[in-house]
Amino acid sequence: MSMEINGLNTGPAGNSKAKSAGQTNKTEGGSKPDQPSGPSAPSKETVVISAEAKSLSKLSAEVNTEAPVNQSKVDAIKAAIDDGSFKPNAESIASKLIGTDDLF
Repeated sequence: MSMEINGLNTGPAGNSKAKSAGQTNKTEGGSKPDQPSGPSAPSKETVVISAEAKSLSKLSAEVNTEAPVNQSKVDAIKAAIDDGSFKPNAESIASKLIGTDDLF
């Protein structure tokens, strides 16, 4: 659902009144559209991707790759949790949590 607020909506949904009014006038006059429609009409549009977009795409691909997992370490921690021998260091966890406060 799209809502226009003080003309701030600049997307296709925000311009639907203008487009529909223009289309109504064209169809009422009986005139045909300027450009032919359908698959037989050749497309002359081109798309240029900026260097920033290419860089973002590359970074996105790097982020989406799966990080390596030390499965033996994960299994050892799981076993320690299961048998009750895993004892987390509360002071270390607290200091690291407080250290991340600077990120916000």
